[in-house]
Amino acid sequence: MSSEKFSVYVERDVRIEEVGYTLGLEPILEHPDIEVTFLESRDDKRMPPGSLAGADAFVSVSYRLDERSLEGADDLKVVTRAGAGYEVLDLEALSDRGIFACHAPQGPTESVAQATLAMFVACAHNLRKYDNIVRDRGFEDRMRNLGFELGSATIGIVGMGLIGSRVVEVVEPFDPEVIVHDPYLDPERADELGVRLVEFDDLLETADIVSLHVPLTPETEAMFGEEEFRRMQDHAHLVNTTRGGIYEDAVLARAVREGWIGGAAIDVFEDEPNVLGNPLLELEDQLVTPHIAGLTKQSTDRIGSLMCESILNVMNDDLPISVLNPDATDQEIPAENLSPSFQ
Repeated sequence: MSSEKFSVYVERDVRIEEVGYTLGLEPILEHPDIEVTFLESRDDKRMPPGSLAGADAFVSVSYRLDERSLEGADDLKVVTRAGAGYEVLDLEALSDRGIFACHAPQGPTESVAQATLAMFVACAHNLRKYDNIVRDRGFEDRMRNLGFELGSATIGIVGMGLIGSRVVEVVEPFDPEVIVHDPYLDPERADELGVRLVEFDDLLETADIVSLHVPLTPETEAMFGEEEFRRMQDHAHLVNTTRGGIYEDAVLARAVREGWIGGAAIDVFEDEPNVLGNPLLELEDQLVTPHIAGLTKQSTDRIGSLMCESILNVMNDDLPISVLNPDATDQEIPAENLSPSFQ
């Protein structure tokens, strides 16, 4: 490497800045050969052309990175995104420019699985509804909203990547029946996990809790609509700790309000963080959280460590990790450097 410092641009996230937290990025923030530049916050999440001019690496959180925003990014070698999702990265545009696209899917896995389990329990016990009841009416009606034990339930998991697979493991002590739908899951892997692989419609029609663990891609966008919600049992709950855009929030709100399904626990929204006026927030007895399932003190440290590893590897002329676009280079990329999502 030359004497010139390696330039890393970092998306400034005011929600993190407010508490003085840096997503576990100390390995690059404190590196003597790295110069870090924090980009100004943008409400529209779209980067103007030239924003990445001079950057060797970019740490992404939620800004959209496409062909237009890559104009002038002539030195950019690697982009790494916090967490498991990557829908904001235009992989084709990055590959055309020879820029590695990476992420950190291993970082939030444990935290999302933990939050998902908490949501299962909250749904099974109607905890959000009981919270409202006891605040408004004390013990009145406490016997009218009895829940169910997870051990008597069928849990339907849609998507069996790192997080979906971990959810299966953390719910196992409750001994529910677990059914899964994932067109890319090897039947042998399903057997190893002790789950039953089923068609999508079968899962919707038989699960007491449907839990979503798919990335937002053209294949999964709007995969749920009125027809899918009406296929679910009228007592079933939907749990979503993955991404907004898998369904229209207004359709899910209607499904709950009109009794097509029993309820929902939701961590993600369309057009987040702009949730003002979102119809899901009008459902008083449903659990909603601000896309926080994957963020704990431990997970953010892991995410930062993984992103830093990719950046430091590239700075030292090595391959990054969790690569989403191996066609960005003619060099053969070992399986251990590929993203689980790509694999």
